[in-house]
Order: sequence, then C-alpha cells, then structure tokens
Amino acid sequence: MPVLKIVGYETGKAKKDLAALLSDRLGLDGAEARKMFDAIVDGRGITLTIDDEETAAGLGQELDEAGAKVLLET
Repeated sequence: MPVLKIVGYETGKAKKDLAALLSDRLGLDGAEARKMFDAIVDGRGITLTIDDEETAAGLGQELDEAGAKVLLET
C-alpha cells in the first residue's frame, strides 16, 4: 500500500484550505483535522497509508496545491 507523508507546510498559504482539505478528503471532524494540521505546521508531520496508488497520488497533489510538503512512497 502507498504511504503518503506530509512533512511540512509552505508558509504563506491559506491554512484554512489545508485544514478543510484534510477534513473533507480524510473524513475527519473539525477537531481531528485541526489536530492533524497543527502537527504538520509544527513540523511533526503525519503519515497516511492509502489503499491504492491512484488515490494516494491524487490526494498528494491536492495537498501539495494547498501548501503541504508531501512525499509519496509506493
């Protein structure tokens, strides 16, 4: 299974967009998405295991466009 690592956040991007994306795409409630977002911004990062490579690549691209620094391991 592909692993998507969010290792940082590009300053100057809309933080609200990234938090909303995490909530929408991962099915998280607002508090969970915010906690995940805070970990990313604080430099702790997160690791997500995704079911398939196409979904992982699509999510990685969306996160990148929202300002996240993403690594995809297949």
